[in-house]
Amino acid sequence: MTDTPGPITACWLHWLALPTGDQQAVLDAMDLTDPQPVPFTDAVQIVDDDAHDGPAYERVYVTPELNGWTLVVGAWCDPVEADMPALCEQLSTRFGQAQAYYYGAQNDGSAWLIAENGHILRRAVHTGEPDDAALTIGAPLPYEEACRSETGDDEDEWEYRQWELAPELAGVLSIDPHKLGPHTPCRGQGVMARTPHRPS
Repeated sequence: MTDTPGPITACWLHWLALPTGDQQAVLDAMDLTDPQPVPFTDAVQIVDDDAHDGPAYERVYVTPELNGWTLVVGAWCDPVEADMPALCEQLSTRFGQAQAYYYGAQNDGSAWLIAENGHILRRAVHTGEPDDAALTIGAPLPYEEACRSETGDDEDEWEYRQWELAPELAGVLSIDPHKLGPHTPCRGQGVMARTPHRPS
């Protein structure tokens, strides 16, 4: 059975992108359990509800294969979390790449964490929090540098651009979940799954 994709949106959206269509391999590599098939539109509503009701670290949505990529969507995928660099290194060793993103649609900023072949290339966080700079890893990506050049010397414009950059960057490096639709090549059925996180 193949699902029909649509835009994945939420006020606070966190996701991982992996260049594989092997959903079971993703579940195994991330220690995700109890996968339950969920139609795409229902999963999007669940993700949005979780964002509004508070971070649900206990579950994520694992998409069907989308143009050669699998997305794992949920607050547990936050690129700012302390253990996310190690997880992305591990996943990029297995799949070649691993990309974690955050985007706050209510002017709450952006963050991204990019790993390839077992190494973190970049983490950038632009959320207005005091520790944003301390979370930075690596040098700006070529696309970041190109965007910086476009804004010239206008620091305010560049700051605003960074706050909005995560979906745009994802669209260049993998998939922008906001732009999914019936036109997106899709294979398989997405599932909701339990993460290794357990409430304390």
